[in-house]
Amino acid sequence: MPDLGPDDIFDLEATALPVAFDIIWCHFPYRQQGLEPGPVARPCLVRRVYRRDTLIKGVRHAVGYVVVIYGTKQIDKFNPPRGLHVDDAEEKRACGLSVDTVFDLSDHLTLPWSPRYFSNAKGRPTISGHFTDAMKERLKAQYKQFTGA
Repeated sequence: MPDLGPDDIFDLEATALPVAFDIIWCHFPYRQQGLEPGPVARPCLVRRVYRRDTLIKGVRHAVGYVVVIYGTKQIDKFNPPRGLHVDDAEEKRACGLSVDTVFDLSDHLTLPWSPRYFSNAKGRPTISGHFTDAMKERLKAQYKQFTGA
């Protein structure tokens, strides 16, 4: 986890955490650069969220953590069952996506709910949409196939 300062986290009372199955824009880190935020915000699927008291510079803060799944418009990069494709017009609309997108079910990270990772040009988080119930069921079925569970 990266070193955090008090200004590196969102106030959980002022900025609500996303929820599972939200699509959120994230500066997803490149693997070769550790946990340094990536240069471009990309759509990521929220897998899970939680809160934890975290010691930051000697003071306890309530910090949100978001487990996100990597998304990319390079839809041919990850085939099912590893890649969950969102290419249907209605699904893209529900997710707030303008282009076909694939989520790599093998690539996820836990990141602090922080403007370093989850902010637009105005320093605010951007949740663009949410999976429909049908998409959630498709994801669960595809994940079982991917993991063999």
